[in-house]
Amino acid sequence: MEDKKQQSKEEYQFIREKVIAKKKNRIRKACLYTIFTVFLAIIFGIVARLVFIYADAPLKRLLGLEKGNTVTPTAAPEPTKEMTPTAKPTPTPTVTQEAQITEVPTPPELTPEPTITQEPVKEPQQIGIADYQSMYAALRAVASEAESSLVNVTAFVTGTSWLDDPYEIESQTTGVVVEKTEKHLLVLVNLDRIETASQIGLTVNGEFFEAEVWNYEKDYNLALIRVAADALPPRFVENTKAAVLGDSASVEIGTPILALGNPNGYMGSMEQGIVTSKGSVYYITDNSIELFQTDTSNLESGDGVIVNLQGEIIGLITRTLKPEEDASMCTAIGMTKLKSVIQKLIENQKLIYFGITGEDIPLSVLKEDGLSNGIYVTEVKQDSPAFEAGIKMGDILLKVGETNIYSYSGFYTMLNLHKSGESVQVTVMRTVRMTPKQLELTVVLDDKK
Repeated sequence: MEDKKQQSKEEYQFIREKVIAKKKNRIRKACLYTIFTVFLAIIFGIVARLVFIYADAPLKRLLGLEKGNTVTPTAAPEPTKEMTPTAKPTPTPTVTQEAQITEVPTPPELTPEPTITQEPVKEPQQIGIADYQSMYAALRAVASEAESSLVNVTAFVTGTSWLDDPYEIESQTTGVVVEKTEKHLLVLVNLDRIETASQIGLTVNGEFFEAEVWNYEKDYNLALIRVAADALPPRFVENTKAAVLGDSASVEIGTPILALGNPNGYMGSMEQGIVTSKGSVYYITDNSIELFQTDTSNLESGDGVIVNLQGEIIGLITRTLKPEEDASMCTAIGMTKLKSVIQKLIENQKLIYFGITGEDIPLSVLKEDGLSNGIYVTEVKQDSPAFEAGIKMGDILLKVGETNIYSYSGFYTMLNLHKSGESVQVTVMRTVRMTPKQLELTVVLDDKK
Protein backbone atom coordinates (compact mmCIF):
# COMPACT_ATOMS: atom_id res chain seq x y z
CA MET A 1 0.00 0.00 0.00
CA GLU A 2 2.81 2.29 0.91
CA ASP A 3 4.48 1.47 -2.38
CA LYS A 4 1.40 2.38 -4.38
CA LYS A 5 1.14 5.79 -2.71
CA GLN A 6 4.77 6.43 -3.39
CA GLN A 7 4.36 5.52 -7.05
CA SER A 8 1.24 7.64 -7.42
CA LYS A 9 3.01 10.59 -5.90
CA GLU A 10 5.91 10.26 -8.31
CA GLU A 11 3.54 10.11 -11.32
CA TYR A 12 1.74 13.26 -10.16
CA GLN A 13 5.06 14.98 -9.68
CA PHE A 14 6.03 14.07 -13.29
CA ILE A 15 2.76 15.34 -14.73
CA ARG A 16 2.98 18.58 -12.79
CA GLU A 17 6.49 19.19 -13.97
CA LYS A 18 5.50 18.59 -17.57
CA VAL A 19 2.49 20.93 -17.53
CA ILE A 20 4.40 23.73 -15.90
CA ALA A 21 7.25 23.39 -18.42
CA LYS A 22 4.88 23.63 -21.38
CA LYS A 23 3.14 26.64 -19.89
CA LYS A 24 6.43 28.46 -19.44
CA ASN A 25 7.37 27.75 -23.07
CA ARG A 26 4.12 29.24 -24.37
CA ILE A 27 4.65 32.42 -22.41
CA ARG A 28 8.19 32.75 -23.76
CA LYS A 29 7.06 32.30 -27.33
CA ALA A 30 4.28 34.82 -26.93
CA CYS A 31 6.77 37.38 -25.61
CA LEU A 32 9.10 36.77 -28.48
CA TYR A 33 6.29 37.14 -31.03
CA THR A 34 5.20 40.37 -29.39
CA ILE A 35 8.74 41.78 -29.40
CA PHE A 36 9.22 40.76 -33.04
CA THR A 37 5.91 42.34 -34.05
CA VAL A 38 6.81 45.58 -32.31
CA PHE A 39 10.20 45.55 -34.06
CA LEU A 40 8.54 45.10 -37.45
CA ALA A 41 6.10 47.89 -36.69
CA ILE A 42 8.97 50.21 -35.83
CA ILE A 43 10.77 49.31 -39.08
CA PHE A 44 7.55 49.79 -41.06
CA GLY A 45 7.02 53.17 -39.46
CA ILE A 46 10.53 54.31 -40.25
CA VAL A 47 10.26 53.15 -43.86
CA ALA A 48 6.83 54.75 -44.26
CA ARG A 49 8.13 58.02 -42.87
CA LEU A 50 11.10 58.02 -45.21
CA VAL A 51 8.85 57.25 -48.19
CA PHE A 52 6.48 60.04 -47.17
CA ILE A 53 9.34 62.53 -46.81
CA TYR A 54 11.02 61.75 -50.11
CA ALA A 55 7.88 61.09 -52.16
CA ASP A 56 5.89 64.09 -50.98
CA ALA A 57 7.49 66.70 -53.19
CA PRO A 58 7.50 64.58 -56.41
CA LEU A 59 3.83 63.65 -55.86
CA LYS A 60 2.84 67.27 -55.41
CA ARG A 61 4.69 68.24 -58.58
CA LEU A 62 3.03 65.37 -60.40
CA LEU A 63 -0.46 66.31 -59.23
CA GLY A 64 0.10 70.09 -59.51
CA LEU A 65 -0.44 70.68 -55.76
CA GLU A 66 2.76 72.51 -54.98
CA LYS A 67 2.20 75.49 -52.71
CA GLY A 68 4.22 77.76 -54.91
CA ASN A 69 1.93 77.09 -57.88
CA THR A 70 -1.47 77.32 -56.10
CA VAL A 71 -3.73 80.38 -56.26
CA THR A 72 -6.09 80.85 -53.30
CA PRO A 73 -9.46 81.99 -54.67
CA THR A 74 -11.26 84.99 -53.16
CA ALA A 75 -13.80 83.86 -50.53
CA ALA A 76 -17.41 84.29 -51.61
CA PRO A 77 -19.55 86.55 -49.36
CA GLU A 78 -21.71 84.67 -46.86
CA PRO A 79 -25.46 85.47 -46.78
CA THR A 80 -26.70 87.44 -43.67
CA LYS A 81 -28.99 85.73 -41.23
CA GLU A 82 -32.20 87.60 -40.06
CA MET A 83 -32.35 87.65 -36.24
CA THR A 84 -36.00 88.83 -35.99
CA PRO A 85 -38.58 89.50 -38.58
CA THR A 86 -38.80 93.19 -37.59
CA ALA A 87 -35.14 93.79 -37.26
CA LYS A 88 -33.36 95.43 -40.13
CA PRO A 89 -31.00 93.00 -41.59
CA THR A 90 -27.53 93.80 -40.69
CA PRO A 91 -25.30 92.70 -43.48
CA THR A 92 -22.40 90.72 -42.40
CA PRO A 93 -19.28 92.33 -43.82
CA THR A 94 -17.71 90.20 -46.44
CA VAL A 95 -14.19 89.44 -45.61
CA THR A 96 -12.31 89.19 -48.83
CA GLN A 97 -9.21 87.14 -48.39
CA GLU A 98 -6.59 88.30 -50.78
CA ALA A 99 -5.19 85.50 -52.77
CA GLN A 100 -1.65 84.82 -51.99
CA ILE A 101 -0.12 84.49 -55.43
CA THR A 102 3.38 83.30 -55.24
CA GLU A 103 5.72 84.06 -58.09
CA VAL A 104 5.78 81.22 -60.57
CA PRO A 105 9.35 80.10 -61.08
CA THR A 106 10.65 80.62 -64.60
CA PRO A 107 11.41 77.24 -66.16
CA PRO A 108 15.01 76.78 -67.27
CA GLU A 109 15.66 77.56 -70.89
CA LEU A 110 15.80 74.42 -72.97
CA THR A 111 18.58 74.05 -75.47
CA PRO A 112 16.86 73.75 -78.82
CA GLU A 113 17.58 70.50 -80.63
CA PRO A 114 19.60 70.91 -83.79
CA THR A 115 17.39 71.18 -86.80
CA ILE A 116 18.10 68.52 -89.40
CA THR A 117 17.50 69.98 -92.77
CA GLN A 118 16.41 67.32 -95.17
CA GLU A 119 17.52 67.90 -98.70
CA PRO A 120 14.69 67.81 -101.13
CA VAL A 121 14.48 64.62 -103.10
CA LYS A 122 15.62 65.26 -106.60
CA GLU A 123 13.32 63.87 -109.16
CA PRO A 124 15.05 61.82 -111.85
CA GLN A 125 15.68 63.88 -114.89
CA GLN A 126 13.72 62.89 -117.90
CA ILE A 127 15.92 62.11 -120.90
CA GLY A 128 14.47 63.41 -124.08
CA ILE A 129 15.18 62.89 -127.73
CA ALA A 130 17.56 65.83 -127.72
CA ASP A 131 19.68 64.15 -125.03
CA TYR A 132 19.91 60.96 -127.08
CA GLN A 133 20.86 62.94 -130.12
CA SER A 134 23.55 64.75 -128.17
CA MET A 135 24.96 61.49 -126.80
CA TYR A 136 25.11 59.82 -130.21
CA ALA A 137 26.60 62.94 -131.73
CA ALA A 138 29.40 62.74 -129.15
CA LEU A 139 30.01 59.07 -130.03
CA ARG A 140 30.01 59.94 -133.71
CA ALA A 141 32.64 62.64 -133.04
CA VAL A 142 34.88 60.10 -131.26
CA ALA A 143 34.45 57.65 -134.14
CA SER A 144 35.23 60.32 -136.74
CA GLU A 145 38.47 61.21 -134.98
CA ALA A 146 39.56 57.54 -134.82
CA GLU A 147 38.49 56.89 -138.44
CA SER A 148 41.00 59.45 -139.66
CA SER A 149 43.58 56.69 -139.00
CA LEU A 150 41.63 53.93 -140.77
CA VAL A 151 41.88 53.17 -144.51
CA ASN A 152 40.34 50.68 -146.93
CA VAL A 153 42.87 48.08 -148.10
CA THR A 154 42.01 46.19 -151.26
CA ALA A 155 43.57 42.85 -152.21
CA PHE A 156 43.33 41.13 -155.57
CA VAL A 157 43.81 37.39 -155.86
CA THR A 158 44.28 36.11 -159.41
CA GLY A 159 44.44 32.56 -160.66
CA THR A 160 43.25 30.04 -163.22
CA SER A 161 40.23 27.79 -162.81
CA TRP A 162 40.24 24.06 -163.52
CA LEU A 163 38.87 24.95 -166.97
CA ASP A 164 41.96 27.13 -167.55
CA ASP A 165 39.86 30.28 -167.28
CA PRO A 166 41.60 33.18 -165.54
CA TYR A 167 39.81 34.75 -162.57
CA GLU A 168 40.37 37.62 -160.19
CA ILE A 169 38.91 37.91 -156.65
CA GLU A 170 38.74 41.29 -154.99
CA SER A 171 38.42 41.67 -151.23
CA GLN A 172 38.61 44.56 -148.82
CA THR A 173 39.75 44.87 -145.24
CA THR A 174 40.50 47.61 -142.73
CA GLY A 175 44.00 49.02 -142.35
CA VAL A 176 45.38 51.15 -139.53
CA VAL A 177 47.85 53.92 -140.31
CA VAL A 178 50.63 53.48 -137.73
CA GLU A 179 53.20 55.81 -139.29
CA LYS A 180 52.87 58.86 -141.50
CA THR A 181 55.84 60.66 -143.05
CA GLU A 182 56.24 63.06 -145.94
CA LYS A 183 57.24 60.13 -148.14
CA HIS A 184 54.93 57.29 -147.18
CA LEU A 185 52.16 55.80 -145.06
CA LEU A 186 52.69 52.52 -143.19
CA VAL A 187 49.43 50.63 -142.75
CA LEU A 188 48.84 47.69 -140.39
CA VAL A 189 46.57 44.88 -141.64
CA ASN A 190 45.73 41.28 -140.77
CA LEU A 191 48.21 39.10 -142.64
CA ASP A 192 45.68 36.44 -143.62
CA ARG A 193 43.67 39.08 -145.55
CA ILE A 194 46.52 39.83 -147.98
CA GLU A 195 48.76 36.78 -147.70
CA THR A 196 47.74 35.21 -151.02
CA ALA A 197 47.12 38.49 -152.85
CA SER A 198 48.87 39.19 -156.12
CA GLN A 199 48.23 42.91 -155.77
CA ILE A 200 47.41 45.09 -152.75
CA GLY A 201 46.74 48.78 -152.27
CA LEU A 202 44.51 51.48 -150.82
CA THR A 203 41.12 52.39 -152.22
CA VAL A 204 40.34 56.10 -151.86
CA ASN A 205 37.05 57.44 -153.23
CA GLY A 206 36.74 54.38 -155.46
CA GLU A 207 40.26 54.77 -156.90
CA PHE A 208 42.97 52.11 -156.31
CA PHE A 209 46.52 53.07 -155.24
CA GLU A 210 49.04 50.25 -155.21
CA ALA A 211 51.11 49.43 -152.07
CA GLU A 212 53.88 46.98 -151.20
CA VAL A 213 54.46 44.65 -148.23
CA TRP A 214 56.92 46.31 -145.90
CA ASN A 215 57.15 43.71 -143.11
CA TYR A 216 55.08 40.95 -141.55
CA GLU A 217 54.93 38.62 -138.55
CA LYS A 218 53.17 35.33 -139.17
CA ASP A 219 52.68 34.25 -135.55
CA TYR A 220 50.92 37.54 -134.76
CA ASN A 221 49.00 37.51 -138.08
CA LEU A 222 50.20 41.06 -138.75
CA ALA A 223 51.58 42.75 -141.85
CA LEU A 224 52.70 46.27 -142.71
CA ILE A 225 52.13 47.65 -146.19
CA ARG A 226 53.72 50.85 -147.47
CA VAL A 227 52.24 53.30 -149.95
CA ALA A 228 53.93 56.42 -151.36
CA ALA A 229 52.40 59.61 -149.99
CA ASP A 230 52.84 61.55 -153.22
CA ALA A 231 50.84 58.90 -155.10
CA LEU A 232 47.77 59.54 -152.94
CA PRO A 233 45.30 62.43 -153.21
CA PRO A 234 46.74 65.39 -151.26
CA ARG A 235 43.49 66.02 -149.39
CA PHE A 236 43.36 62.39 -148.29
CA VAL A 237 46.95 62.55 -147.03
CA GLU A 238 46.25 65.81 -145.23
CA ASN A 239 43.22 64.40 -143.39
CA THR A 240 44.90 61.10 -142.51
CA LYS A 241 46.60 60.74 -139.10
CA ALA A 242 48.76 58.11 -137.46
CA ALA A 243 46.66 56.14 -134.98
CA VAL A 244 46.87 56.68 -131.24
CA LEU A 245 47.49 53.26 -129.70
CA GLY A 246 46.00 53.06 -126.21
CA ASP A 247 46.37 50.85 -123.15
CA SER A 248 44.28 47.68 -123.06
CA ALA A 249 45.65 46.38 -119.74
CA SER A 250 43.55 48.83 -117.73
CA VAL A 251 40.30 48.04 -119.55
CA GLU A 252 37.59 46.75 -117.21
CA ILE A 253 34.58 44.57 -117.90
CA GLY A 254 31.70 46.88 -118.78
CA THR A 255 33.90 49.55 -120.35
CA PRO A 256 32.02 51.15 -123.28
CA ILE A 257 33.75 50.79 -126.64
CA LEU A 258 33.29 51.40 -130.36
CA ALA A 259 34.03 48.84 -133.06
CA LEU A 260 35.18 50.56 -136.25
CA GLY A 261 36.39 49.47 -139.70
CA ASN A 262 34.18 46.67 -140.94
CA PRO A 263 33.11 44.84 -137.75
CA ASN A 264 29.87 43.60 -139.34
CA GLY A 265 31.37 42.94 -142.76
CA TYR A 266 30.54 46.34 -144.28
CA MET A 267 33.42 48.76 -144.90
CA GLY A 268 33.13 51.94 -142.85
CA SER A 269 30.61 50.44 -140.43
CA MET A 270 30.42 51.24 -136.74
CA GLU A 271 29.08 49.37 -133.73
CA GLN A 272 28.92 50.32 -130.07
CA GLY A 273 29.07 47.99 -127.11
CA ILE A 274 30.99 47.09 -123.98
CA VAL A 275 33.87 44.85 -122.95
CA THR A 276 32.18 41.64 -121.83
CA SER A 277 35.19 39.60 -120.64
CA LYS A 278 38.97 39.70 -120.49
CA GLY A 279 41.94 37.65 -119.32
CA SER A 280 42.04 34.93 -121.98
CA VAL A 281 45.46 34.15 -123.48
CA TYR A 282 46.55 32.77 -126.83
CA TYR A 283 50.00 31.13 -126.95
CA ILE A 284 52.20 31.65 -129.98
CA THR A 285 55.89 31.00 -130.72
CA ASP A 286 58.05 32.39 -127.89
CA ASN A 287 55.24 34.62 -126.59
CA SER A 288 51.57 34.94 -125.67
CA ILE A 289 49.00 37.56 -126.58
CA GLU A 290 46.32 38.91 -124.28
CA LEU A 291 42.73 38.98 -125.50
CA PHE A 292 39.46 40.58 -124.49
CA GLN A 293 35.91 40.13 -125.76
CA THR A 294 33.09 42.53 -126.66
CA ASP A 295 29.39 42.20 -127.44
CA THR A 296 29.76 43.52 -130.99
CA SER A 297 29.32 41.41 -134.14
CA ASN A 298 31.47 38.35 -134.72
CA LEU A 299 31.56 37.58 -138.45
CA GLU A 300 34.03 35.73 -140.64
CA SER A 301 33.99 38.65 -143.07
CA GLY A 302 34.42 41.30 -140.38
CA ASP A 303 37.52 42.86 -138.83
CA GLY A 304 38.67 46.27 -137.68
CA VAL A 305 39.61 47.89 -134.40
CA ILE A 306 38.22 48.45 -130.91
CA VAL A 307 38.32 52.08 -129.76
CA ASN A 308 37.73 53.54 -126.29
CA LEU A 309 35.75 56.74 -125.74
CA GLN A 310 38.96 58.78 -125.84
CA GLY A 311 39.45 57.75 -129.47
CA GLU A 312 42.42 55.45 -128.73
CA ILE A 313 42.76 52.07 -130.43
CA ILE A 314 42.93 49.49 -127.64
CA GLY A 315 42.49 46.29 -129.64
CA LEU A 316 42.65 44.65 -133.06
CA ILE A 317 39.70 42.42 -133.93
CA THR A 318 40.98 38.89 -134.66
CA ARG A 319 39.23 35.90 -136.18
CA THR A 320 42.18 33.47 -136.01
CA LEU A 321 44.17 34.09 -132.83
CA LYS A 322 41.68 33.02 -130.21
CA PRO A 323 41.00 29.82 -128.25
CA GLU A 324 38.05 27.58 -129.09
CA GLU A 325 35.96 28.83 -126.16
CA ASP A 326 36.06 32.33 -127.68
CA ALA A 327 35.06 31.19 -131.17
CA SER A 328 31.53 32.65 -130.99
CA MET A 329 32.56 36.03 -129.51
CA CYS A 330 34.08 39.14 -131.01
CA THR A 331 37.66 38.88 -129.74
CA ALA A 332 40.35 41.54 -129.87
CA ILE A 333 44.11 41.39 -129.31
CA GLY A 334 45.02 43.77 -126.50
CA MET A 335 47.17 46.64 -127.69
CA THR A 336 49.38 47.03 -124.60
CA LYS A 337 51.74 44.13 -125.35
CA LEU A 338 51.29 44.42 -129.11
CA LYS A 339 52.76 47.93 -129.38
CA SER A 340 56.36 46.76 -129.04
CA VAL A 341 55.86 44.19 -131.82
CA ILE A 342 54.29 46.82 -134.10
CA GLN A 343 57.20 49.18 -133.43
CA LYS A 344 59.71 46.53 -134.49
CA LEU A 345 57.73 45.91 -137.66
CA ILE A 346 57.76 49.65 -138.39
CA GLU A 347 61.53 49.78 -137.91
CA ASN A 348 61.84 46.65 -140.08
CA GLN A 349 63.55 44.79 -137.27
CA LYS A 350 63.49 41.04 -136.86
CA LEU A 351 62.05 39.52 -133.72
CA ILE A 352 64.31 37.38 -131.57
CA TYR A 353 63.81 33.66 -132.14
CA PHE A 354 64.07 30.82 -129.62
CA GLY A 355 61.68 28.35 -131.21
CA ILE A 356 59.23 26.92 -128.68
CA THR A 357 55.53 27.16 -127.94
CA GLY A 358 54.73 26.91 -124.26
CA GLU A 359 52.15 27.73 -121.66
CA ASP A 360 51.94 28.77 -118.04
CA ILE A 361 51.81 26.13 -115.30
CA PRO A 362 49.44 26.66 -112.34
CA LEU A 363 51.28 27.15 -109.05
CA SER A 364 49.43 24.22 -107.48
CA VAL A 365 50.78 21.89 -110.19
CA LEU A 366 54.31 23.25 -109.74
CA LYS A 367 54.14 22.58 -106.00
CA GLU A 368 53.11 18.97 -106.64
CA ASP A 369 56.37 18.55 -108.58
CA GLY A 370 58.37 20.35 -105.90
CA LEU A 371 58.92 23.44 -108.10
CA SER A 372 58.30 27.14 -107.51
CA ASN A 373 58.48 28.35 -111.13
CA GLY A 374 58.66 27.20 -114.74
CA ILE A 375 56.76 27.06 -118.07
CA TYR A 376 55.69 23.95 -119.94
CA VAL A 377 57.06 23.33 -123.46
CA THR A 378 54.19 22.15 -125.67
CA GLU A 379 56.01 22.33 -129.02
CA VAL A 380 59.54 22.76 -130.37
CA LYS A 381 59.78 24.25 -133.87
CA GLN A 382 61.72 22.23 -136.40
CA ASP A 383 65.28 23.51 -137.01
CA SER A 384 64.84 26.27 -134.41
CA PRO A 385 67.58 27.28 -131.93
CA ALA A 386 65.70 25.38 -129.20
CA PHE A 387 65.52 22.26 -131.41
CA GLU A 388 69.24 22.46 -132.15
CA ALA A 389 70.01 22.80 -128.42
CA GLY A 390 68.11 19.61 -127.57
CA ILE A 391 65.01 21.04 -125.85
CA LYS A 392 62.08 18.64 -126.14
CA MET A 393 58.32 18.78 -125.88
CA GLY A 394 57.32 18.10 -122.26
CA ASP A 395 60.34 19.86 -120.74
CA ILE A 396 59.74 22.45 -118.02
CA LEU A 397 61.88 25.52 -118.70
CA LEU A 398 63.05 26.86 -115.32
CA LYS A 399 65.73 29.48 -116.02
CA VAL A 400 67.27 31.63 -118.74
CA GLY A 401 70.76 32.36 -117.50
CA GLU A 402 70.39 32.95 -113.76
CA THR A 403 66.88 34.37 -114.00
CA ASN A 404 63.90 32.23 -112.94
CA ILE A 405 61.03 32.04 -115.45
CA TYR A 406 57.55 32.36 -113.90
CA SER A 407 55.35 32.97 -116.98
CA TYR A 408 55.41 32.56 -120.74
CA SER A 409 55.17 36.31 -121.33
CA GLY A 410 58.02 36.79 -118.85
CA PHE A 411 60.07 34.34 -120.91
CA TYR A 412 59.53 36.53 -123.99
CA THR A 413 60.60 39.61 -122.06
CA MET A 414 63.78 37.82 -121.01
CA LEU A 415 64.55 36.82 -124.61
CA ASN A 416 64.37 40.43 -125.75
CA LEU A 417 67.22 41.31 -123.41
CA HIS A 418 69.48 39.32 -125.74
CA LYS A 419 70.50 39.68 -129.37
CA SER A 420 70.54 37.43 -132.37
CA GLY A 421 73.62 35.15 -132.42
CA GLU A 422 74.03 35.35 -128.63
CA SER A 423 74.37 32.10 -126.62
CA VAL A 424 72.20 31.74 -123.53
CA GLN A 425 72.28 29.03 -120.87
CA VAL A 426 68.87 27.57 -120.01
CA THR A 427 67.84 25.17 -117.26
CA VAL A 428 65.10 22.63 -117.94
CA MET A 429 63.45 19.90 -115.89
CA ARG A 430 62.99 16.66 -117.85
CA THR A 431 61.46 13.41 -116.69
CA VAL A 432 63.51 10.40 -117.86
CA ARG A 433 62.17 6.95 -116.98
CA MET A 434 59.87 8.40 -114.34
CA THR A 435 62.77 10.30 -112.76
CA PRO A 436 62.89 14.12 -113.03
CA LYS A 437 66.31 15.57 -113.84
CA GLN A 438 67.60 19.10 -114.29
CA LEU A 439 69.59 19.76 -117.47
CA GLU A 440 71.75 22.72 -118.49
CA LEU A 441 71.49 23.46 -122.22
CA THR A 442 73.00 26.16 -124.44
CA VAL A 443 70.77 27.88 -127.00
CA VAL A 444 72.17 30.12 -129.75
CA LEU A 445 69.47 32.73 -130.50
CA ASP A 446 68.58 33.73 -134.05
CA ASP A 447 66.43 36.22 -135.96
CA LYS A 448 62.91 35.14 -136.69
CA LYS A 449 62.51 34.36 -140.37
